[in-house]
Amino acid sequence: MSIAAPDTTRASRLACAIGTVWLAVAASSAPAMAQGSGGSSDTAPGQNATAVIRDIRAIRHPGGTDKWDAAVKPILLAAYDTDRSGSIDTVAEVTAISCDLLKVLDEVIRPFDNGQSALTWTYGFKPGNYTYLGDALGFATSMRNPAFERMRTCGVRTGA
Repeated sequence: MSIAAPDTTRASRLACAIGTVWLAVAASSAPAMAQGSGGSSDTAPGQNATAVIRDIRAIRHPGGTDKWDAAVKPILLAAYDTDRSGSIDTVAEVTAISCDLLKVLDEVIRPFDNGQSALTWTYGFKPGNYTYLGDALGFATSMRNPAFERMRTCGVRTGA
C-alpha cells in the first residue's frame, strides 16, 4: 500500500497567493479541481462535492464572518477555479458548484446576524441595493448575476 504525497505545488502556489502557512496546509488537503461544465445536478461532474462540503462544515469560525470567508475562499478556489485565475470567474466554474454546496453555504451563514443572513443577500449576489461581497468567497464581480441565477435555480433562499 502506498500513500500519495500531498500536492505541494498547489499548496505552494496558494501559500504565495495568500501568504500564510496555515492556508497552504489546508489547501494541500483540499479536494481536486472540478472538471466538466456542471449543470443542475447536485454533484459537480468530476468533483467530490461531499469533500468540499465536509471541509467547509469543519471550519470553526462562525459563518458570514471575515475569518470564515478567509477559510472558505481557498477551499472554493482549489475546487472550482479551473483556470487558476485566482477567482471563480467563468460561467462554467459557477455552474460546476453543486446545488448541495450552495445550500450548505447558505445554511452555515444563516445564524449570522441573528438568523437574518442568507448567501444571496449577505454577499450581495442578489440584484438590487446590496453591496457585492462575493469576492470574499472567491467569486469575480462579473459572476454576480450568473452566480445568483445558479443559486436561485438550486433553491437557495433569495428573499429578504
